[in-house]
Amino acid sequence: RNTFSIKGARLSSQGVLLDSVPIDISVNTVRARHPSIAFDGTNYLAVWEDYRSYQPDSINKYIRGRRVSINGIVLDSIPFDFVKIKLPPPRLLTVLKGN
Repeated sequence: RNTFSIKGARLSSQGVLLDSVPIDISVNTVRARHPSIAFDGTNYLAVWEDYRSYQPDSINKYIRGRRVSINGIVLDSIPFDFVKIKLPPPRLLTVLKGN
């Protein structure tokens, strides 16, 4: 089973890398993708899509997030969920070719 991680690094206003070791935002998630970040003048908010709970009748998609201080410290011990979306199961298409 593949896992994905969301990592970050800060840059100075001159574009200099401030973090030699990446900041672990979300580690070993099932399907984390499409990260985005915002800054409110005090802290950063990193958000991403996370697909979890693959079940025969549905797939649960979450929009998750964590706050990061201007010093690069992750402020939330676990990511929090903004939104949970229940998606329908994928449909299989069978094609038969007859003579």
